[in-house]
Amino acid sequence: MAGRRATVTCAVAADTQNATTLELIQLGKAHAVSSAGLQCPENRVLGCTAQVWLKVEMVGDKTLVHADSDALVTRGLCAVVSRVLSGLSLGELVAMSPERLLKEIGMASAEAASVALTRSRTNGFLNMLESAKKQAHVLQGKQPSFPSLIVSKDSTTAAGSFAEAQQ
Repeated sequence: MAGRRATVTCAVAADTQNATTLELIQLGKAHAVSSAGLQCPENRVLGCTAQVWLKVEMVGDKTLVHADSDALVTRGLCAVVSRVLSGLSLGELVAMSPERLLKEIGMASAEAASVALTRSRTNGFLNMLESAKKQAHVLQGKQPSFPSLIVSKDSTTAAGSFAEAQQ
């Protein structure tokens, strides 16, 4: 994965949100999207401020991730997600943790991400990962679990990786 990491590190690991935004805009402009059938409700990534569509396909035994957005900066994040997650096996995609994804793009932690990305963009980025993982589960023949919140008299607790990513 070192080759993929090198292609995306500079784009998201910039020192400031402004620098990152400018680089993401450039990536978004250059991101070639095969949108035939991509922009449909089944491929919509929920929990993103902008509209985002993501689809995982298999080419041989490797994944091919298509992602697009109606917002240019978010389209840049789609380019990053597509580059990092394409070429993985289904098992590798399902096993991808948010921490590992951040490392793949050159960020040591979620704290580093908060320097380079706004909170809503970081959440959207992680929601793209969760959406890709759910689609990979379906391609493996497994039913994804439904994310939810458990509400009790004393607290509200996230249940499931998607709900946990929203915290």
